[in-house]
Order: sequence, then structure tokens, then C-alpha cells
Amino acid sequence: MTQQPTHDQKEQVFANLDHKLVYKRIQAVRDLEDISDDRVIPSLIKCLSDAGSSGSNHNERVCDVAAEVLERLDTPETKEIVERWKSDPFPFLREALDWDDDKYGIPALREISKFDGDRVIEALMDAMGGYSQNVYEIARDEIVHCGNKAIPRLIQYLNSDNIFRRKTSAYLLGKIGNPMVVPELLVAGDDTNPELRCVIVEALGNLGDERAIEALKVRLYDKEKCSHYHDQRVCDIASKSLLQIATPETVEAVKEWDSLEPATDLITSLQSNDLYVLRFAVWSAGRLGIKEAVQPLLDILDVVDSEIKRGAIWSLGVLRDSSAIKHLLPYTDDEDPLIAKSAIEALQKLRYTRDYDNT
Repeated sequence: MTQQPTHDQKEQVFANLDHKLVYKRIQAVRDLEDISDDRVIPSLIKCLSDAGSSGSNHNERVCDVAAEVLERLDTPETKEIVERWKSDPFPFLREALDWDDDKYGIPALREISKFDGDRVIEALMDAMGGYSQNVYEIARDEIVHCGNKAIPRLIQYLNSDNIFRRKTSAYLLGKIGNPMVVPELLVAGDDTNPELRCVIVEALGNLGDERAIEALKVRLYDKEKCSHYHDQRVCDIASKSLLQIATPETVEAVKEWDSLEPATDLITSLQSNDLYVLRFAVWSAGRLGIKEAVQPLLDILDVVDSEIKRGAIWSLGVLRDSSAIKHLLPYTDDEDPLIAKSAIEALQKLRYTRDYDNT
């Protein structure tokens, strides 16, 4: 703007500071320099938390442009705020996570993840408890990417008064995959909250450490339901975790439990419309050697979910029922190489002979 804007032009500039397109926000920040209004400095200070970048303009960030404009305003207040932002932008980025808007929250998360220390894990944990599924997933992946550096803080959260932090930390520790945390998870696994017990039981299965076997066997008889797990019981999750550890002891323990638990009958589970239940059931059918599962497994081979399909194919091979051969043959040429590989291996278990050398 080369002349003093009209009232409507000025209001449009302030409105564009919240525009979904980054280049529009950057231009609005520049336009603020030509506006005389009490809202200019507070608006520019807020823009220091906007890490959105415009690829069409050499990846300029809104916050960088805001800092340049504030510096040119050259007041004691603007100098002091820009110095603080330059020395440590983290608090400004952290503020953007509280604005309940992906266009600010997602860029802020990306920048926050470049820092080190407990404050990063704390900010990412808070983001996981926020308003947005997109922000949740990015924050989760960033914490997992931190790996072992995140573990000490996550272990502290296992003892938090906040149940969300306890559940989330247990989940993340399972995803990071370092078995050093098994003792802490075993202690936390006696919590009175069934949702937390489910998360810890699943995390122990993901870690696959045999030190968890005895505790998981105890949880086989924990019948409290978990809404987060589609109303499955703690014992259902424990049986899956024991099968993931996959030792003769764990398989035998699940077989014994299954024989006493008609409600967990895998034949019924294989007819479920719940994908989570099906993913558990298709693999368990083979691991537990349930011959009656052959027809239900054949019935769900056309399911879209690739993990369910691979599990059904694997179990059909393990159960060694020759009636499955003609149903498995088409999958040897499946466009998904993992499914094709699973079908070939299943047919080999079924003693079906064919030259797969060029498959």
C-alpha cells in the first residue's frame, strides 16, 4: 500500500491475518506497516507465533516477516519483543498450539520438534490432547521419532495425576519400542483405570518382552471393558499381546483362556463388522490352530483391509485345509506384494506345487 488505506481496506488487512492461505497472511503483515491503528503492534506480536511458510515466496514464514516489520517500527516495545523472539521462539510457537486451528498448530508443531529437551515432549503431549486429529497424529509421530530421548519424560508421565497423560505415555512407550521400559509399565499396569490397563497391556505386546508374560497372563482374567478399544475387555487385549510375544507358554495360556471364555470365541469374532476385532481374530485363528475357522476365514478374503486379508491368508496356510487352495491361488498375483507373498507362502504350507520363481 502506497497511500493511507480506506476503512474497508484496513479491515480487510486485519481479516487477512487469519486467512487460510499463507501468502495472504504474509502480505497482510506487510500491509500493517502502512496502517495507523492501535491493533497493529498486538497483531504483529501475535504473528510471531505463526510459523506458516509460503513455498511460492522462497519459503518465507509469517513470523519472520512480522519480526521484520516490528523491527522497522523501531519502538522500545517492538525491539524488546523481537529480541525475545529471536533469542527463543519456542514460547511463541507453543502459544500457537492453543489457537485451535490447524493452519497455525501444524506449522508450529513442525518447528517445535526441531528443539530439544523436556519442554518439547511436554508441548507435543499437550498437542495430542487438543482439538485436532491432524495435530494429534503429527505430535504422536514426532514423539515416537524422538525415540529414546523421549523415554525419561514419558516414564514421569506414567505417574501423572492426569489420566490422559498416563494413557498417552504408555501408548507412546509401546510405539517407541525400547524394552527398557517394561518394568515401569508392569508397575503402572495395576492401575484401577481399565482404559489405562488396556493401553499398557497393548504396549507390552508391542514390546514383545518375555518379562511381561506373567503379568499378561493375570490380565487374561480381567474382564473390565474399555470404550477406547471398541468395548473389548482387558482380557481380550491381553490375549492378543500374549500371541504377539508368541512363545509356547503364551500360546498355551491363550488356548486355556479361550477354552474357558465362550464370549471370546474366535468364530464369532471372525464374523464381526469391527475391523479392530477382525485384525485380532484372523491372526489368532492360525496361532491357536482352530480348524473350525477355515470357512469364516475364506468368507472374509475379499475384505478391503490388507492386514485382515494377510492374516486370513496366513492362518489358512497354517491350518492346512486343502479346500483353501483354490481360494488362495488368485491372490498369488495380487497387486499388493505383501498379500501375494503371503498367498504363495500359504500355498507352500498346503503342499501346493507350482513354480513361483518368477513371481
